[in-house]
Amino acid sequence: MWEVFALTIAQLVEKTVSKHGSRAAFSDERQSMTYSELQSGASRVANALANLGVKKGDRLAVSLVNSVDFVALHCGAALLGAVLVPCNPMLLENELAFIYNDCGPVAVVSHPPFLPQVQAAAAQVPSVKRVIGLGAPSQQGLSLSELMAQADSKPPAGGAGSDDLLCILYTSGTTGRPKGAMLTQHNIAWDAARCAEAIRIHERDIFICVLPIFHSFAITTCIYTPAVVGARVVVLERFAPRVCLEAMAREKATVLLGVPPMFAMLARYKGDTDTSSLRIAIAGGAPLPGSVVYAFEEAFGIPLLEGDGPTECGPVTAVNPLGGKHKVGSIGLPLRGVEMRVVDDNDREVPVNEIGEIVVRGPNVMKGYWNQPEATAEAMRGGWFHTGDLGKVDEQGYFYIMDRKKDMIIVSGINVYPREVEDILMTHAKVAVAGVIGVPDQLKGEEIKAVIQLKEGETATPQEIIRFCSERMAAYKVPRYVEFREELPLTATGKVLKRALRQEAAKA
Repeated sequence: MWEVFALTIAQLVEKTVSKHGSRAAFSDERQSMTYSELQSGASRVANALANLGVKKGDRLAVSLVNSVDFVALHCGAALLGAVLVPCNPMLLENELAFIYNDCGPVAVVSHPPFLPQVQAAAAQVPSVKRVIGLGAPSQQGLSLSELMAQADSKPPAGGAGSDDLLCILYTSGTTGRPKGAMLTQHNIAWDAARCAEAIRIHERDIFICVLPIFHSFAITTCIYTPAVVGARVVVLERFAPRVCLEAMAREKATVLLGVPPMFAMLARYKGDTDTSSLRIAIAGGAPLPGSVVYAFEEAFGIPLLEGDGPTECGPVTAVNPLGGKHKVGSIGLPLRGVEMRVVDDNDREVPVNEIGEIVVRGPNVMKGYWNQPEATAEAMRGGWFHTGDLGKVDEQGYFYIMDRKKDMIIVSGINVYPREVEDILMTHAKVAVAGVIGVPDQLKGEEIKAVIQLKEGETATPQEIIRFCSERMAAYKVPRYVEFREELPLTATGKVLKRALRQEAAKA
């Protein structure tokens, strides 16, 4: 495994092309490309964007589903030095408008199904000069495919340095407002190389990419980790267990990365599908229940390893080593070059097996939060990124996540923060007080529950509340369960006592 020092994405791709240029790189149901074709396609993207006036350092927001075109766009923005801002395509107009106003993109790229909300949000943001369709033209008549066809296939002059931003990834904060984590070219290239080393992949491996490419987990482990060694990636638009199993059998896949609910469903639906080629399965993005590990391992006959890391850390910080000791319930050992420790509220390291907050330091850690110096300073106290996860480390250096300091809920690997949902609920005319918590779910890891105190004299149904939320936020943030109470438990300062709500839900 080659070392990574001050590397850019362009240099990472160039290294791979020099060794594996003719090897198959990425494919979806519409097209496939070799690593040499990926490089020329990325160059066409970069030049097409430059022809529209996009410059190094400009932000480029995207609302896209998984595709080879998305991969080429990601690499093309990196070649140009534009800063990609991937958005969950399920976000609604108001949610997109907040992100656009915060990061100030000069252009937005979207697949056709999402163009209405993207164009409506972009119309509210003065910085957005171009809305570009991918697969069909936007209202401005701009199609990325057509622009690429007219662009040069040679890499643009200049480009990004290793310390320049590759992307801004929005992750919600405890205030309910998303924060943009700034990840550099080197953050991602370094983390990808360390992941390739930790799970021992090689150029003959075949990845199945079902993780959404707008998410940091997929960006690092399903695009750039395979690219480090010249492995092949089969890109699926979205996760569906039978489709995924069929692709694994057809393509003779060897590597699968996903979130715990995916592995639970794959174990349930496997049947007699031939997945004997699979040699590596790794779960991340959310806590991995032991029951899912055992069900998957029984069905597939290979270990299901757990890893972890927050978006702000590239995102991978630790993984159970391939070929080493596998501890169910542990997120494993830190990647080589990543430092992790457990500290108390005064940032003093605690003894082995004592619970504290997990903090991280290393070349994969973000540059900071976009336009939020105070939040950056708080998160990076003493030069260590404070994850907000409560955990411990054992005598062999394996880390365990026990709970979360923050109230974050993880639904199918996607972060949801209660405050954001509560703020919407509190705009309902009948709601007096609302508390939102996560409750365990076998498939999704957690589901969202809203506990509500109505205003005096008012009545409502759970369906009414759910419908209200559905009209104002992405589907994955909408509460699945709604409970009405005469009053909610409160702290001395009048805040909803969510610990009590979680304890009551656990007993129910």
